[in-house]
Amino acid sequence: LFGDSHYSLVLFSRFLFLLLIFNIFIYLYKNYKINKLIFSASYFLSYILISTYSSKLNLFSSLSEWPTWIIGLIIILFLLKEALSDIDLLIIGSLLGLMFFIRENQLPGILFLLLVLIVKFKNVKKLYLVFIPLTTFLLLPFIHNYIFGGEFVLNQDIFISGYYYLSPSDLIYNFQEIKEQFLFQINYLFANPFNSGVRTMAGTILPLSIWSTITLWLYSFLINKKSVKSFIYFLIPISFLSPHIFYQVHTYYPRHIMQGYIFIQMEGMVIEH
Repeated sequence: LFGDSHYSLVLFSRFLFLLLIFNIFIYLYKNYKINKLIFSASYFLSYILISTYSSKLNLFSSLSEWPTWIIGLIIILFLLKEALSDIDLLIIGSLLGLMFFIRENQLPGILFLLLVLIVKFKNVKKLYLVFIPLTTFLLLPFIHNYIFGGEFVLNQDIFISGYYYLSPSDLIYNFQEIKEQFLFQINYLFANPFNSGVRTMAGTILPLSIWSTITLWLYSFLINKKSVKSFIYFLIPISFLSPHIFYQVHTYYPRHIMQGYIFIQMEGMVIEH
């Protein structure tokens, strides 16, 4: 479909990113009274985040994360609706399941999005329409491993040292021993612009755009009326980012953190409305 070159895939995916981001912002602008400063800054930062070389390198390298970024933006469009039809719920369940099937490490964020659906729409009886396609996708890796490997497991070992770098218990009981590794994870998780490793892998623009995004996200949360719903929205990006305190975060940087920061940018607007 896209030929031998990655450039056509990059152009196609960027078109989808920009189209979805544009639709989200236009929907918010038309339907809600929003802070124009937050609106303008969020739109600008959204474009910058997906336009840096290190972000586009994920597309050039044919890594599997970028389709989940598109799925995440589509899910945000559904979350902006005041009500969801049965078809909407089936689509959301399929999208969440597909996100897991593509990138299993996003499971904590996917489960948290289910909580958001329950809190926002409150029609728990209809949630089976989400769970049917979601459960189907969740089972596929287990079935695959059982057929071809003889074991009904998600992964041979989710705590393998190749990508599991820190233990939560070590943070409490052995912090001095793992302090350097913890700081390494944090520097990459939050794109520390003063860290030489982050600058080498991400350049200058991406870390600055991420820190601007974090600042805007916190500002948006602090100036708006607090509620259970707004607090849960606030936690969505954290559910995608927090696993990478413990798991691999720096390989093909920023592949593992992009989904969390895309949600941070969008959730600042959702909190606002």
